[in-house]
Amino acid sequence: MLVGLLLVCLLLLIAEWVLKKAGYKPGVLVRNASFNATDSLFVKTDYALDSNGIMSVSKIGQQLVAQKIAAHNKNTSGKMHDEMEYTLQKIVTAFAQILSASDTSEFAAFIQQIKEKNNSNSVDSAILHYIYNPINSMGFRSIEFNNYSTPKTKVLLLGDSFTFGLTASPITNCFADLLLANNLCVFNTGIVGADPAQYEIIARRLIPLLKPDVVCINYDLSNDNMFYYRTPQSNHPAWHVTNAGWLDGHPFGFYISAKQAMEYIGYLYFLPQSGSPFNRLCSKTRIGTQVWQLLYKIGLVTKVPSPDIGQLLGKIKQAKPYEKPVSIEYLCQIEQLCENAGADFIFSLIPDRKLVKPDLKQLGNWFPDIDFYVPQNLAQEDYFQTPTDGHFNNSGHKKYAQHLLGLIND
Repeated sequence: MLVGLLLVCLLLLIAEWVLKKAGYKPGVLVRNASFNATDSLFVKTDYALDSNGIMSVSKIGQQLVAQKIAAHNKNTSGKMHDEMEYTLQKIVTAFAQILSASDTSEFAAFIQQIKEKNNSNSVDSAILHYIYNPINSMGFRSIEFNNYSTPKTKVLLLGDSFTFGLTASPITNCFADLLLANNLCVFNTGIVGADPAQYEIIARRLIPLLKPDVVCINYDLSNDNMFYYRTPQSNHPAWHVTNAGWLDGHPFGFYISAKQAMEYIGYLYFLPQSGSPFNRLCSKTRIGTQVWQLLYKIGLVTKVPSPDIGQLLGKIKQAKPYEKPVSIEYLCQIEQLCENAGADFIFSLIPDRKLVKPDLKQLGNWFPDIDFYVPQNLAQEDYFQTPTDGHFNNSGHKKYAQHLLGLIND
């Protein structure tokens, strides 16, 4: 009897360990959750909205990044990142490496060439400023947005986290910086969490200012397909950047607060612990959590939403997504802006890591009035394959840069 009991305990411990290695957490109903439970939710100050509803790195974030890079370059003691948002941590690490001459990448070699030039021009000066201040005054990871007088082709990049540089290591191995290192004057507006609604409002603001030769949309097929319209607003972000993670602020065609987003996630993905000793017991272990989820699926245990969540669920039920992405309307407006300004328009698709050769017929159905370009040189090995990261690795960024160079120089 005792031996059997010990054997059962051993098997339970092994099962708990296996579930841990597989990415499961006690009390969390989904595997490899990219958010964290917290009793004290707060919005971070690293990102902010401008008066047009454009999301970018905040003034506080810009200053903090520049200060951390400068401090690291002077070998100042203390934590390098403190509580910085992880996307900004990557920037500090990368540019500190360039300034310390420990980076041997293509971009670092390009910077060294500029430093050694005898006759620098305005774009060279902007690039040298960029390595000390990699977030420009508008909050983007780019050289300053000015209408430079230069023989170089001026390229305005629109995009999301791929264009921002995730998850190149260091981040200066991303395709935006590789284009900059290939004799182009690149204005990079890629930002984490952006969507075609933001691309359109950025294009409307920056095309007249920068007068680019080329405007390139880098459309993320895993995230940019919008099935609800969104109007950017100065007081409602598309994403809430919080201590619990990035929370969707516009998931069903209407804006919700960070508190509502967290409560909704809590209702969906966390095992409810109030009012039931059984629930609290199950939430203590990974095995118990999986047992509870099985019982929930067969109807033996239930979730009872709070009044606020119940009201939100009712509103969600009334929201009706469109059958096809509405992104095309924002894209066509950008194309028209380019035509009016005499700029070349490139609509380049970044395939989902699970489907690097997307269905061209489906794409034609989604984007019937616009020419699109799909990179032919990508493979699944060019992406990270973790549950929480499907961005390009260094190989993917390099191949995608080659794809864009072919389109820009054509």
